[in-house]
Amino acid sequence: MKSVTHKAIFMSIEAEVKVEVKAEKDNLLTLNLNLNLWIYFTIIILLLPLKLLYNQTTMLTKYNLSGRFLLLCKRIWIFSPCQNHVSMRKLFLVLALVLKAVVFQGQDSVAFEPAGSPVLRVFSNFVAPLGGEDQKTSFELRRAYMGYRYQLYEEWEAAIVLDIGSPNDDSPYSLLKRYAYFKIASLTYNRNNLRIQAGIIPRYSMQAPEKFWGRRYIEKVFLDAYRFAPTADIGVGMDYTINKKLSVYTALMNGEGYDQLQHDNTYELSVGVNYLPLEWLFFRMNLDYSKKAVTETMSSFFTGLRFNNDYVFGAELNWIHNEGFEQGTERYGYSVFGHRTWRKKYAVFLRYDWLQSNIPDGYNHPWNLAKDGSALIYGLEYYPKPKIHLSLNYQDWFPAANDLQNSKGLYINLEFRL
Repeated sequence: MKSVTHKAIFMSIEAEVKVEVKAEKDNLLTLNLNLNLWIYFTIIILLLPLKLLYNQTTMLTKYNLSGRFLLLCKRIWIFSPCQNHVSMRKLFLVLALVLKAVVFQGQDSVAFEPAGSPVLRVFSNFVAPLGGEDQKTSFELRRAYMGYRYQLYEEWEAAIVLDIGSPNDDSPYSLLKRYAYFKIASLTYNRNNLRIQAGIIPRYSMQAPEKFWGRRYIEKVFLDAYRFAPTADIGVGMDYTINKKLSVYTALMNGEGYDQLQHDNTYELSVGVNYLPLEWLFFRMNLDYSKKAVTETMSSFFTGLRFNNDYVFGAELNWIHNEGFEQGTERYGYSVFGHRTWRKKYAVFLRYDWLQSNIPDGYNHPWNLAKDGSALIYGLEYYPKPKIHLSLNYQDWFPAANDLQNSKGLYINLEFRL
């Protein structure tokens, strides 16, 4: 037995009713007021369950209840003793059309199903030093991120990502050790223009520079590379999109990074604003504030330009005041970079960083002179597949101190991800 489709039933009902209504058009003007009131009252009462029908669209589709109901309506209409009454025909037509809208709208909506996806990013490189005391070439596996993201409900997402790497990148010995930290362990609520995150979450100040730089497997962004702030921290954060051009965010964080425990009752407040005046122009301003006996602040400003993803430029200026809650100690610097992409497979890029510390009272030289300096990175990039990146590049570091040697080398970097 062939099933009766919704559209066939509706077309049949509409055709029959239109013919009947046209033939008795003059009688509509003389309908009894009480009968009309009864009809409209009945329609209102019958419309109430339609909300339940809309919420149960999965059951309607599975058992074809909507089609069976419409077929029943037609049969009642045909065999009813009131079939010759225009008002009754009008009632059934209205019900059919309303049910048509509800059922078809419900069938277009898809019921939410929880789903998840694995997270994997691996950074590896080969380095050949150029000049200096260390002339040893080496293969290195510097970092890997592994985890899982799961959409619990339409508005709730849970994520766990492990950061497997060296606890300290300063010494050669530390590169031999591998530790795993929770880089992300968060619960996120996302609805309309509001997003709230809690747990170990990414720092908002890092997101814009990382998105524009896009080469974490070659080098970290300025704030992370020179330890102005950690990439993730423990706390709660909220961001809100006001319109397509403007969004704001705030967070209350541990302030010591995702790989450190809370050692005191000091927390860090972060606030910022993102502004997109044009499709190709982006601005971000951020302020981190933390207070003990001395107040520590970190201000950062970022500007990005993107033209069809073929040309990308970025510049950031960062300044940290009373670093480590030491009165009068400051560090500041900037980073500028850009890249040109062809056919989504090839790219050339260039980046320059400059870092400096101040001279506090009682000092005769910058307090962090040993780590002040400038860095240059440039090279070629090739994407054999969208999730595999290869790069041949040159990197150097020129310290500000005259008694320290320059370091430079050729690198081959590899990233692959899921």
